[in-house]
Amino acid sequence: MDPILRHWVTYVGGVFAVLGFLFRERVGDFIGDTISGIFHFEANDALGSTASSLVGLVFLAIIIAAVWFTVPT
Repeated sequence: MDPILRHWVTYVGGVFAVLGFLFRERVGDFIGDTISGIFHFEANDALGSTASSLVGLVFLAIIIAAVWFTVPT
């Protein structure tokens, strides 16, 4: 596995583990919604809601900032 992607996989697994500990049986809903959101984002599906578009832009900004500050130059 590429060393740059390795920490992403580790952190995502850790985040889902913490969410599983906190929310117990409801974590399946969260994981399903996350995967669904990623799929819709990658497929360029328009959700039609201003609030969901704003959340998507915030999520995208966080991902871009995380990649920007963690990828070695």
